[in-house]
Amino acid sequence: MSMFGLMAVGRISNIPPPRSIFIASAVNNVNLRTLHDAAFPAPPLTSAHVVNFTVNAGVIVGTGGTGSAAMDVGSWPENPTVNLIILGRVQGAGGNGGGTAGITGLGGGIALFTRKAINLVVTGGQLWGGGGGGGGATNTGTFWNGGGGAGTVPGAQGGFFNGGFSFNTQGQPGTPTAGGAGLNGPGGNAGAGGGPGVAGGASSYSSFSNGGGGAAGAAIDGAGFRTFGTWNTSTLTFTPGGTGADGDVRGPQV
Repeated sequence: MSMFGLMAVGRISNIPPPRSIFIASAVNNVNLRTLHDAAFPAPPLTSAHVVNFTVNAGVIVGTGGTGSAAMDVGSWPENPTVNLIILGRVQGAGGNGGGTAGITGLGGGIALFTRKAINLVVTGGQLWGGGGGGGGATNTGTFWNGGGGAGTVPGAQGGFFNGGFSFNTQGQPGTPTAGGAGLNGPGGNAGAGGGPGVAGGASSYSSFSNGGGGAAGAAIDGAGFRTFGTWNTSTLTFTPGGTGADGDVRGPQV
């Protein structure tokens, strides 16, 4: 199945027809401007255009790591109207748990990044920041590992080194929908990784130095540029209103 499909509706008066792009299969690190330009190389874009992007139901837009957002709206100097309809999922990566590389868990990744004003519909869809990694713990060369955060690329559990202390279970990696458990042993637990858009937990060993959990990844970086609302599939029109609670938005909006 192609990554995106196209649909144009008829011209009304001097208003150019809308440009509609459908993300129809799983993909990482999407730039919406890049998709538009590949689909519509001509005629030139103007401020009168309306560009509609839809993440189809069941489709996941992810990212290869916490260093980049799953979806970047991109640069639109012509200032057209951009509508983004999420029926599937846009999700950041999970942060790694604390351990031998440092006992503090790493932060989760961003789901949606924008510095362009957009109309955003999440009804029936999911917009999830990555979960933060759980904090690890250390004592005289021993490292207990925290769990990884949830993400399309889940966070890994932290590095582990047993310096002779007994323990029950090691830390676990995250999954797309849940954070991994931290190491469990006598005297406490290393931190669990955070679920989608949730910070990782801190370690809690009485006789160890404990690391804090990683920060939750943002659902939206650029909250001041988005307007939530609803979408009419018959008329291809956006109606502003709501706070995103009609969809599944997890993580900070900054």
